[in-house]
Amino acid sequence: MGKVRRNKRRRRNRKNVSGRDESSGTHPVDEPKDETTAGENGERQTDVGPSERDGGGDDLRHRGGISLIPYARVNSAWTINDGFMRAVYGQMVRERTLETTFYANSVTDGDEFLAILQRTENLPVVAFDDRELAGLAWINAIKSDHAFAHYWFARGVWGRRSVEVAKEILDYWFRFDKDNDALFKVLLGETPANNRRAAAFNKRIGFTEVGTVPKVSGSGVTIFYLENSYGKEFWQQQERTQSSSIGTGESGADSAGHAETLAETAGHR
Repeated sequence: MGKVRRNKRRRRNRKNVSGRDESSGTHPVDEPKDETTAGENGERQTDVGPSERDGGGDDLRHRGGISLIPYARVNSAWTINDGFMRAVYGQMVRERTLETTFYANSVTDGDEFLAILQRTENLPVVAFDDRELAGLAWINAIKSDHAFAHYWFARGVWGRRSVEVAKEILDYWFRFDKDNDALFKVLLGETPANNRRAAAFNKRIGFTEVGTVPKVSGSGVTIFYLENSYGKEFWQQQERTQSSSIGTGESGADSAGHAETLAETAGHR
């Protein structure tokens, strides 16, 4: 859910589904693209990508040039190292998207950025497009069969490619399973009511607008939801496939099941 010809793509604003206290928003940013990113102290460094610097091993999903790597604590170590995640923070600073990703200036440095993403209630995933950083997304406020979704996209994928990356992330989350059924039946999002571009983007990736809660965060907050399209037949087939794999001595785990294990190990549920 190719290789992007970024220099020919029309620059568009980053758009997000967001929610709760770590919600996301958008600003139009029309800076010329270069090949470096600013670290948190303003130093220049190469744009981050899933190289030897990530320290995280293999990605859990790789389709259509899009790779997803969960950011979780496994066996006392994070799947992606602090230096890489600080570089993600630095790219947000350089692209002037930090304040619209974390409202009310809730993140002012790399340490706070890491602290938020490492909270047990957050379940982040880092997305790459053709081995270049594409975005960061996370879910939280996990209750029963639903959760809140949040996004940030790197400037290089703004536009059509950000829709493709977002849909891949949504598909990845919706394939999380528990007892041979979907872990999440619905994903929710909150977007500032005056952020029309973010609202339009939410709809492009499949979310339905529920309505606006007035007098919240100044202009009010618009609520969105998206239902899991994987029905009972899909999960029954998954169960049969897994049983068949166990019977033949093969592994029946897929990306979703592996991610489920990571989430439980990290203490996200």
